[in-house]
Amino acid sequence: MDWLGLTSQQEIVKFSALGDFERTTKVYTDSTCSSLAAELVATGTFDTLGASSQVSGSDDINLTVTSATATTQNDLGKNALNAVNFCGSSAWVNGEKVSVLERDCIGSWRKGSVIFDIYRLDDSNKKLIFGRHSFFQDKRDAASRPDALDGANPLTLG
Repeated sequence: MDWLGLTSQQEIVKFSALGDFERTTKVYTDSTCSSLAAELVATGTFDTLGASSQVSGSDDINLTVTSATATTQNDLGKNALNAVNFCGSSAWVNGEKVSVLERDCIGSWRKGSVIFDIYRLDDSNKKLIFGRHSFFQDKRDAASRPDALDGANPLTLG
């Protein structure tokens, strides 16, 4: 990744036994993930639906978005988001958490919108693998579920 000087990112996904999720995307200005530039957080609920009919060995999951925020953490992050008018804003301020629901963003998060995805839990290797494309890309109906897993970018279970 090299987007306006933002060179790496880290994904953290938390699922609760109550059916809630929180996905945090942290974007950094360095390859060692020590200089945080911006953070995107989406929260909501999830439902696992059992075996996928499209991808053998995976299960369908629906994630319903209840909130989505973005926060810039340093000037490079602020300037990068301002330069591309991220989520329709060119007035990003460091440390200010901004709701990006109902804004024109990548994926255009809407409160109550459902993200249709697939996943595979690999217990033996402590990996969670989602469908092949960004979590925030538009997947607004069951037909838009991924047709493959993203084995190149598994999440490590903690």
